[in-house]
Amino acid sequence: EVVSGTGAALKPSEVECSGSGRGIEPAGLYNLLQQFHERYADDPRARFLGAHGYGFVITENGIADATDTLRPAYMIEHLMAVAAARRRGIKVRGYVHWTTSDNWEWADGYCPRFGLCAVDRSTPALTRTCRESYHLYTEIIRNHCVTHEQRAWAWERVTSATAAGATHEICRSSDAVNALDEPQQWPLLGGSMRKDGTTVDWRFNESKTHPPGDKDD
Repeated sequence: EVVSGTGAALKPSEVECSGSGRGIEPAGLYNLLQQFHERYADDPRARFLGAHGYGFVITENGIADATDTLRPAYMIEHLMAVAAARRRGIKVRGYVHWTTSDNWEWADGYCPRFGLCAVDRSTPALTRTCRESYHLYTEIIRNHCVTHEQRAWAWERVTSATAAGATHEICRSSDAVNALDEPQQWPLLGGSMRKDGTTVDWRFNESKTHPPGDKDD
């Protein structure tokens, strides 16, 4: 979450947000995995990290994105973070993308669209339509890897939409707390320039990760 004053807030001109109002920062997944690894690696009670333990399983990672513009890059960049964690010896054994199809969220209702497949609720059969990210995830699972071409394509999808002035749905009010039944339209930021001259680039970069033993939050 983005902190402003004493609570959370949305910063539409500074941070790329998902449709549910969460800021996008794949390095955060790596940092979290490292923090849990350091917390439990030397704890004899943490048998899941022992020689015969299963290790960490990421059970829910995904993005609310009705246009499916951000999702391909979001998926790839977070998988890059997982790969980096595994290279550092962090025992990540499973990853589950959230979610297969658009769902009902306890806090936000039907507004945020998390699905690899869109759901048409105006039809009795709740017709599913596979988004581009569905086919991308299928390729990644089938081949057990992310290619340079896939990563470049996914980021180009974001930056091209940004340059064209595209918008995406945000289902949270500006206080980052209250849910909206009807989403607001916010501009995409990927590849754009902030007022301070820096570029909005939320792709995974190991320079943004905390070194082992760093307790800085």
